[in-house]
Amino acid sequence: MGNDFYLYAQERNQGHLWKVSPADSELGEGLSIRLPGINDVDMDLWSLAAAGGHLLVYERFGTKFDRRSSSDAAQGGGVYEIDPASGSVISSLLPDLHFAVIKIDARGEKLFGIDVASETWEGVRLVKIDRRSGHVDAVRELGSDIWNIDLADIQAELIPR
Repeated sequence: MGNDFYLYAQERNQGHLWKVSPADSELGEGLSIRLPGINDVDMDLWSLAAAGGHLLVYERFGTKFDRRSSSDAAQGGGVYEIDPASGSVISSLLPDLHFAVIKIDARGEKLFGIDVASETWEGVRLVKIDRRSGHVDAVRELGSDIWNIDLADIQAELIPR
């Protein structure tokens, strides 16, 4: 985020956030973070992204470590917006969605995510989300397959029509 680098780790129900630099050889104390709705979890994968001066943390679903495959209970997903200075959770967006990947537009206003309804990649959707309101602006159903996305600024004349 800007010239700052962050590292996030989730251990059971406790998150940890560190601001790091390329010169660091050890992690400092960091910040403890409590994500609402996250209980004692054995194995899961988390990703971190930056938008609008805040960090976005989300559990990655659709991997071989997808915790939904080992539980009959409905598992919450979504995105948590965190203040990197204090470690406080500013908002929790879309807990019913289970993202494999999230990308953020250059202005930090729109999130684009691959929502996977099941750990077997069935019911896959591309969603466009307003970061400030948490409103889903657009949805596109995708075929049952493993998907990934990225964002790029492409000149209009290079886009095939």
